[in-house]
Amino acid sequence: MRRLAILLCGALLAGVPTATFAQKETREQRDTRLKKAQAYLDLATTLFRDEDFAGALKELQRAEPLLEGSEILPLVRFNIARCLEELGRPAEAVRAYQRYLTLSEAADGRRDRAREAIKGLEPRALGTLVVECAQPGTVLRIEGLEQPNQPCPAQIEQVLGGDYPAVATADGFREARQTIAVQPGRTTTHRFDLTPVVDESLTPVQTTTRSTEGRSALPWIVLGAGAGAAATGVAFHVLAIGTREELEDGGYAQGTPEYDSLYDEYDGQRLTTYVAYGVGAALIGAGVFLLLRDDDDPADTAFVPLPNGALIRF
Repeated sequence: MRRLAILLCGALLAGVPTATFAQKETREQRDTRLKKAQAYLDLATTLFRDEDFAGALKELQRAEPLLEGSEILPLVRFNIARCLEELGRPAEAVRAYQRYLTLSEAADGRRDRAREAIKGLEPRALGTLVVECAQPGTVLRIEGLEQPNQPCPAQIEQVLGGDYPAVATADGFREARQTIAVQPGRTTTHRFDLTPVVDESLTPVQTTTRSTEGRSALPWIVLGAGAGAAATGVAFHVLAIGTREELEDGGYAQGTPEYDSLYDEYDGQRLTTYVAYGVGAALIGAGVFLLLRDDDDPADTAFVPLPNGALIRF
């Protein structure tokens, strides 16, 4: 049956040195800290025996910072690695075993067990990292690798699965910082596309785009109104001609009411014709002018209808 290597560590806690905490805590605080760590370890032992490896891992990780600098810490790290191995997390297990080996110098069975575990886990814990760059000459700095500085493109074999902060730099471009997540047992491809550096000392060229919004329809409105007025003039002109012919051929005597009434009608039609022609000509001329005019401020031009015509303001 599986068991933790710390089943009997409770008997050792009383002798745990406190060099790391000596300057920061009283004896009472030390005892409280060790009792708390012991409670976590006891619970981890029970959970591991019940094959609740996730629960045991959680309790061991709680105890780890409380035992910093103690003789028990390597033992705790060894069992953290054991839990990760049982949980099927090979990359994290390899890292945990490596952390244990940095603390434990004793030539015992646990060190041999850790080395064997690393050797067996690495095929499932390692992956391949491929980095591509849009800009030639890009240099990569990837934290956590034996050779952090790499020219791009790069293909790096046997990379332990996990997250790696990376920085890509190239002359004339802003550096880019990203975290690359390497998947164990797979090839992970990541691409950098850098942003060019803008020389802020250069004076930008200012350009002005003239908007024709609110102005482009005005000349056509004016032209339409002019055409309408001209058409009205034509209509009244035709009516005036007809009334005059009726007046001349009707045999009406001058001074009679019939003659005076017909003559007043003819005179009104003729006057309306002249006015309509005049307004139409003015509006058509104004519309053509607006189409050809190069106005820097189109908002200054306005068309205002009036009861007897229109006012065009420039």
